[in-house]
Amino acid sequence: MSSVADPRLVRNTCIMAHVDDGKTSLADHLVASGGGGLLNPKLAGSARFMDHLPEEQRRAITMKSSSVALRHAHHTGVHRVHLIDSPGHADFCSEVSAAARLSDSALIVVDAAKGVRVQTHAALRQAFVERLCPCLVLNKLDRLITELRLTPEEAYARLRRIVDAVNSIYSELRSHSYFSSLLQDDRPGSDEEEDEDAFQPQKGNVVFACARDGWGFRIHSFAELYAEKHKEGGQLRRASQGAVGPVLR
Repeated sequence: MSSVADPRLVRNTCIMAHVDDGKTSLADHLVASGGGGLLNPKLAGSARFMDHLPEEQRRAITMKSSSVALRHAHHTGVHRVHLIDSPGHADFCSEVSAAARLSDSALIVVDAAKGVRVQTHAALRQAFVERLCPCLVLNKLDRLITELRLTPEEAYARLRRIVDAVNSIYSELRSHSYFSSLLQDDRPGSDEEEDEDAFQPQKGNVVFACARDGWGFRIHSFAELYAEKHKEGGQLRRASQGAVGPVLR
C-alpha cells in the first residue's frame, strides 16, 4: 500500500472492548471495506482476519494485538488508517495498553444485549489515560430483536441506559477521581466540555451496528438515508438533531 505524504491524513485507531463484544468481527468488515482486497467481503465477520495465531483461531479469542493499514476516502483526502485489534480478555491487558499507547483514537465496542462489562470499564479508562479520541460502537443490535425480542421502546430504553452508563464512567474519569497522580498536568478542554456528556449520538461519536452482518450507522447518516428515500431531508435531519439526539444523550 502506497504511503500517504501528508501526516495529517494518517490515523492510528485501536479497537477495544470486553471479550466477545464483537471487536474482531468489526475489524473484519473494516478490512474488507478499506483493505484493498485483503479480505473478501463475503468472509468478513467470520474469517477473524486479525487473529493470525493458530491458537487465536482455535479458541476464537484475540490474544495478541495486531494491526493492518487501511485506506479511507474522505472529502478532505484519502486517509491512511492503521487499525489495531486488541484483546478483550483481562489476561492480555498489557496488549491493550500497548495498542492504546500507539493510537490517537479508539473504537469502544459494547454488546448491546449484554451492556457495559468489566473490560468496558478498562477500555474507557485506557482510552482516557492515553488521551485518545473515543467513538462508542453499540454492537450486536440484531440480538435485541432476534434473541431478546424487545419492542422498539424496550430496545430504545436499553440503548439509552448503555450510553448513560458509558457517559457516567467517562464523567467519573474526567472528574479526576481516578488516576489523579497520573493527571497532575492540565488536560486540554474547557469546563463546559467536561460538563457535557462525552458520547452523544448527535455529535457523531456513537455508532449503532451489527458487525457480524456488516452494517452500522450514525443517526445523521440514517437520517440522510431516509431523506433520500422519502424526500423529507430537512424534517428528518432536524428530527435526528432535535428529537433523537437529546433523548439518547
